[in-house]
Amino acid sequence: RGGYNKTTGAMGSAQRSQQPPAADADDTDPFAAVLVMCDPFEWFEALQCIVDILCSPTPAISEYDPSVPPVPVHFSNPDVLWKAQHPYPRFGQGAFKIALKALYHTRLRSLRVPEETHDEMVASSFRQWGKPTEATFRFLEERLRAFASAPAAGGARAERFYMVGDNPASDIEGVRRANIFHKAKGNDTAWKGVLVKTGVYKDGDETNGATTVVAGVAEAVDWILACEREHAK
Repeated sequence: RGGYNKTTGAMGSAQRSQQPPAADADDTDPFAAVLVMCDPFEWFEALQCIVDILCSPTPAISEYDPSVPPVPVHFSNPDVLWKAQHPYPRFGQGAFKIALKALYHTRLRSLRVPEETHDEMVASSFRQWGKPTEATFRFLEERLRAFASAPAAGGARAERFYMVGDNPASDIEGVRRANIFHKAKGNDTAWKGVLVKTGVYKDGDETNGATTVVAGVAEAVDWILACEREHAK
């Protein structure tokens, strides 16, 4: 954690600037990390704050501190697009990451930081989690195996996994990468991708190798149960 003045932007509102700082805020206490857990509602403020912290872990004291590496920024979801009530996909956290990267590069240039160091600084700081990253799928397998092997579940051995999702670029891409990983390891673990039409994907789009395409989650469950019944024969 770290202390940071709320008047971060050139257009900060009077109401925001009048808010008192947190009781335990300390401008000398450096930020250790930035966690982007959801799509920020206020991109302007979020982008400004994170770029400031990337340039200096104590942004209220120094504008740029080259003596320390950039603070790690953890992103929980790489999706550039996602789908909710709007009839068309909207920008997601992946789009925010693209904007942040572009503005960080621009800010480094304005600080006259050598251009050849920018990519390395971004690579050392930006940490991606969530689908379709390998860490997320290995964690899912570990947890599901633990559930399946519990006495209450009958001590089953979980090697067949199903991903139900609406986004070929993240949900089904994770399945594709997971199968490549396990094939290279020579083990029996296999994933199947069930693409639903209730989100980003729509008829005619590239499926990215999904095992099947169904109307919605209910149909996906029916398809998975049918696969398991067939396997049990």
